[in-house]
Amino acid sequence: VAEPNNAPTVVKRIKKLQTTSGKAFSHELEEAIFHDAEDKKVLKLELLDKNGHQLPPTSWIRFNAEKQEIYGLPLERDVSHHEFKLRASDKEGLYVDETVDVTVQQHKSFRSANHEIYIQVTLDKEYESSVDWEIRLIQGIVEALDDKSIGSIVVRDGET
Repeated sequence: VAEPNNAPTVVKRIKKLQTTSGKAFSHELEEAIFHDAEDKKVLKLELLDKNGHQLPPTSWIRFNAEKQEIYGLPLERDVSHHEFKLRASDKEGLYVDETVDVTVQQHKSFRSANHEIYIQVTLDKEYESSVDWEIRLIQGIVEALDDKSIGSIVVRDGET
């Protein structure tokens, strides 16, 4: 007689996250957020919108399951409170959702800038989402300027 499969459970809540528009951010998850009696720590994790749907490739927020990292690049239009779901699924498809609250604040010096650089980009390879190449571009600028951190770069979209 096979033992019944139970859905994973949340053992530790994810703290509320805050970030600033125009700034790339990342948050590594603590190891013990979910537990599954049968699958232990071998769970499929994915970040979904608040209704449980897949995030579009144009979303400003992403999740790297391998690194256990929520990351993104919110812009001025994303200033608000956002709610997402981090879903943990076991091998039989049972799952549990944990709420991910992210507040995007307006950058305090959004209207003023020391230097503005306008960049037009042609991508040499395919990226899963726009956030991935945008953050890679910021990293490239930081490296080219021999800066220490991507925190010194504020991104503004061309629509504002």
